Amino acid sequence: MSLNRPTQILGGLFIAAYSVLTMVCGIAMFLGPPNGFELSWLITGFVIEAGALWTFVKGADLLFGRDRPKGLIGPTAMKIIVCAYGLILIAALVMSFRSRSWQLNAGSLAALSLMIWAALTLARRRARGDTNHDVANEDDSIESASDRVRFDMLPAESPCLGDTSEMTRPGLPARTIWLTTILVGLVISVGARLIMQSRAANVASVTQNDYTVFMANAMKADAIEDPLQRCLESPDLPHAHWNRETTVAHCRMRTFKTLELADIEALLRDKKADAIDRAFASYLTAQESEEGPKGLIDIAFQNARLGKADARTRKIIDEWKRQAPASAFALTASGLQYVDAAHEARGGASGSRVTEGQWNRMREQIRLANTDLHRAVEIDPRVTSAYPPLIYASAMDGDGDAMEHNANLALDVDPSNLVIRSQLMNQSQPMWGSAFGGVENQRDESAALVSRNPLLRMVTQLPLVYKAFCDCNYPDAYTLQLVLEASDADLAPVQLTKLASVIYDSNRHLAIMLYTEALRFDPRNEEILRWRSEVMIDAGDSKGALDVMLTMARRFPADNQVARQLAVIYRQTGHIKEAEETFLAIVARDPYDVLALGFLGDLYNHQAHQPEKAAEVARRLIELHPDHPAGYIVRACYLMNANSPERYEAIHYVLNRFGDEPRWAGSAKELRAYLAKHPEPTSG
Repeated sequence: MSLNRPTQILGGLFIAAYSVLTMVCGIAMFLGPPNGFELSWLITGFVIEAGALWTFVKGADLLFGRDRPKGLIGPTAMKIIVCAYGLILIAALVMSFRSRSWQLNAGSLAALSLMIWAALTLARRRARGDTNHDVANEDDSIESASDRVRFDMLPAESPCLGDTSEMTRPGLPARTIWLTTILVGLVISVGARLIMQSRAANVASVTQNDYTVFMANAMKADAIEDPLQRCLESPDLPHAHWNRETTVAHCRMRTFKTLELADIEALLRDKKADAIDRAFASYLTAQESEEGPKGLIDIAFQNARLGKADARTRKIIDEWKRQAPASAFALTASGLQYVDAAHEARGGASGSRVTEGQWNRMREQIRLANTDLHRAVEIDPRVTSAYPPLIYASAMDGDGDAMEHNANLALDVDPSNLVIRSQLMNQSQPMWGSAFGGVENQRDESAALVSRNPLLRMVTQLPLVYKAFCDCNYPDAYTLQLVLEASDADLAPVQLTKLASVIYDSNRHLAIMLYTEALRFDPRNEEILRWRSEVMIDAGDSKGALDVMLTMARRFPADNQVARQLAVIYRQTGHIKEAEETFLAIVARDPYDVLALGFLGDLYNHQAHQPEKAAEVARRLIELHPDHPAGYIVRACYLMNANSPERYEAIHYVLNRFGDEPRWAGSAKELRAYLAKHPEPTSG
């Protein structure tokens, strides 16, 4: 067979490109679908891999054969081709390691090794020119003696293949080699995948089988009136190995009665800031006592939601500072709130996407936070709650020296404090430059102090939480394994919530149990209540979602956070009248509740279809909260529903004033989509 040189060159390039592209497709299929095991993917991928290799060998044979132009595929070129193909196979193996499964990796290695062995065996036979091994069935062999690739150009010592002198012994027929290679490799790979999938299925079935029992026990514990006993009697996660000493300490800390934001607001209204300070001083004293709950002063600030960046909280804290300017507790609350405001001002984007305006607003909030927090620790350095926001503010500002200095101040006061150690662990992650010796060092330091504070066991578990929460695009089976490992020991509600979010879509029953465990320690957390109810609805348990919220609402009848979530669940489950009544009850208790009013306006716009009531809610929101977008969004929506000519002006007002704020990106996106679908009429 003889082809002219241009045809050979073009054909060679085509074969090279086709082989590489086919190989890439085969690798993608071979590694399986992104969300689980499918045998068809594996079989298809393996066949494509074999086909790619066969195409390369057979195509080169057909194109170049014995009559190829001298030097076109010489020894060096052939070595490069063989080396390149070997590197592609190695890349396939490396890619398979993303699965983090030794079974799949072993199967991949075995299958790829068999394919390489087959290619080298055939190369050696072509080099020898041996044809007597398949005379009886020559038409079925991979190539005939007259159309054979000249692999004899390979030297005895190839840099990629090593010693090729032993590749000259005749052996099995070529067809048998290929069939054996494909079948054995397929068996190994399928077996590896099935073992991995079987392990994942066993784990998943355990969590599903235990779900009913766990939820029944959780509901039984919910009926207990005493908060501490309710927490202690609540079930641990199935098959987890939580430490009872740590769990008891955690329950004691979380259930100790402390002032809430409404209590602080009422005391300030009566000019009783001194009563607030006395209460917080008592928490600090109890924390420092031998028998008192560890971390009590820190949880008191959390229970009062004093670190929340909103206008109402800021107003209350400013009044507290005005009435008690030398209060270390008021200054700590102020610093906590400023740091949260700094975090919001920066937004969640990566550093390169943060605008100069966002950086400036963040730094201004950090400046205010540092002023109040440093003054707080000067007045009373024992207030441990002031140190974590100082450390985090320094990290956000990129000031490593200040972060180190603030950490040393904190450790001098209380080296075994939960929130301080948790903050140090957070900053020790690689994303923060592995400060304070890195994650492993912080884990070891915390473990050494568990005898002083059993709550530190939760800190030692954080590296596993970080690994599970890394957004590394792991296969579902491996992600599930990481979540179970991370939740095998005691964790704080925020960490349990993170783990639940990781497997929200892939294992809803486990997500529900993780949210339930988080609510065991933080039963009034508005976001966790909402997420648990939503995942229960997604799992087909709408009645259960409503029942657990009704239980919480009966336990905390005057709590607007719980009531808001009950109203949201009423709405999601189609109980529109009950949702409206619940929102109205919230507004009756707190006429300024911007979230309840916003939800109520949205209900009138979209489910209740009462535009006149939506218009009244919008008017009220704009009057009470002129700097909040809720009222303007409700107004734009009811004008859109009515196809009012004023709707475009209302939409542009929202977009121009609030459209660039990350918190309102979803609403802005919907309004822009409306404009794209309903273009403004042109004048004239």
